[in-house]
Amino acid sequence: MRQYLLDFLKTLEVLIVPPTNCHHAITHAQFGSDETGWQERLAVQVNWKGKFYCFFLSDEDLAQPAKKVAEEICDLMLIKGISGMQEGIAMGQYLEP
Repeated sequence: MRQYLLDFLKTLEVLIVPPTNCHHAITHAQFGSDETGWQERLAVQVNWKGKFYCFFLSDEDLAQPAKKVAEEICDLMLIKGISGMQEGIAMGQYLEP
């Protein structure tokens, strides 16, 4: 799984280049709602121009090749556009301690 996630993030950073010295990230997240219930998921935070856009990964996503999932996220962002996507504002840089 480690290599899969590294390959996925490297591919995604080639397709959607984050700001200089920044990266995309994978985090733990709760997916769902109070009405439908909550599930633990991995969330991909795509750093686009200093803002993070969130994509939740399902078990079905993780069963696909890493490159295919990265391409699907790229298509969603660059072809369909970012309007209406969940976003967060963050620097997205790892700073020296």
